[in-house]
Amino acid sequence: GIGCSEALEQKEGDSLGLRLRKKLVSELPTDGGISDTLEQRRDLESSWAANSAYCFRLAEGVVSECLKDLAARSNGGRLDARSLTPSETELVAMCQDAQENW
Repeated sequence: GIGCSEALEQKEGDSLGLRLRKKLVSELPTDGGISDTLEQRRDLESSWAANSAYCFRLAEGVVSECLKDLAARSNGGRLDARSLTPSETELVAMCQDAQENW
């Protein structure tokens, strides 16, 4: 598996890493003013991404949201694999693997 910082570096259009990054950025505090420079925001983002416990909870929430989205699209508890994006296919495979190993 990859760590939070590595997942955040993934910049593909529909990657789980991109969703994780967007969620992290949305949770960063801001003073709402002009004093937030791009460099300050990047430093803050890096600092938060280095916090393993925070990243675990963040990733858990993102995965939960993605799974709820998939469940809402299911028909009688079944998903049409052809309708899944590559990141959704990867998520389903990871969940199946986790269930088999736990």
